Amino acid sequence: MATNTEYNPRNQWEYDKNYIQLNLTGVSTNFSANTTTNLDLELTDDCLLTGGTVGVEGGVFGDTLSIQVVHPIAGVVAQFITDWHVLSDVQKQMDLTNVYPAKIPAGLKLRLVYTSTNLTTGGKVAVNYILHKVLR
Repeated sequence: MATNTEYNPRNQWEYDKNYIQLNLTGVSTNFSANTTTNLDLELTDDCLLTGGTVGVEGGVFGDTLSIQVVHPIAGVVAQFITDWHVLSDVQKQMDLTNVYPAKIPAGLKLRLVYTSTNLTTGGKVAVNYILHKVLR
């Protein structure tokens, strides 16, 4: 487990394979109609977040999602995407270029917050994060 690491590149051109390891990670959950659902991924190592993709089944126009970094005591400490609008049941690329790369310390959670506006049916939401585990 890598925690309290010092490596923190400012951009992808500063990446050094001696310091990071690609760690693609996906999580998914079901959501109910007309609810807000949290989908958490707890980080056990310091990581760089460089993007990801979101897939939605049963989503409708008007549904939204947000991506947050959550501390177990302090709550939300950062938010990368706010009220990103779901257009349909297709996979969309998340735009994280403004935070690229974002270093997230071990012990925090990446949280996808999905808000369903559909009044009759639920569905499923999944996120595949592009993470790089910091080794030192």
